[in-house]
Amino acid sequence: MRSYLSIRNPKTIILCLVILLLFRYLVGVGFENIYINELFGLFIFLIPIYLFYLILKTKFENRFAKIATVTFFGFFALLSFPFIFLGVVDIYSTAHNGGVDLTQEAIHAVNLGSSVVVAYRSDAGAASSFDISVASKKTILPGMYIEHRLFEVYGADDITLAPVPPDSVRIDAINFLSPEYRAEYMGENTHVTEGETIKVN
Repeated sequence: MRSYLSIRNPKTIILCLVILLLFRYLVGVGFENIYINELFGLFIFLIPIYLFYLILKTKFENRFAKIATVTFFGFFALLSFPFIFLGVVDIYSTAHNGGVDLTQEAIHAVNLGSSVVVAYRSDAGAASSFDISVASKKTILPGMYIEHRLFEVYGADDITLAPVPPDSVRIDAINFLSPEYRAEYMGENTHVTEGETIKVN
């Protein structure tokens, strides 16, 4: 146990990163620096590879148990490589576009004082259409915030939000890509549409 408490032990660093990663995704902690967020997303796919490495170093009394465990963790380690590649490409693309992640671009922000409501436009590429996601962000430390997703609109590339003090926003307009997308969305989301007020906190 003492070895895990040493800051010079690589296992301690890995353990701290895993705890921080879980805290980030469970609580919604994010960073204003987009590269830190993307590195965290990349790190999650490095965990299976590290676990596979630890399994290879572990001594098993039962040979069958070792083969089964190595095969299991090896499969997930192998599966993580394409996602690591995509993560690296995403970081490169963000740097190439001046620090803007075009796969999830912040297009509007509404300041409510204690929090900020941000509208993101997502573009997953040629195989997918644009989507809009809206989230509230509340600063907890300089450069760090807690983000809470409010709603998503599929098949749209823009949205107009208006502040409704003290803690709500109104959806004034949604720009759908086609009448078909509008009809499909309206049929499934009658409570989150134009004219509706969404409570943030």
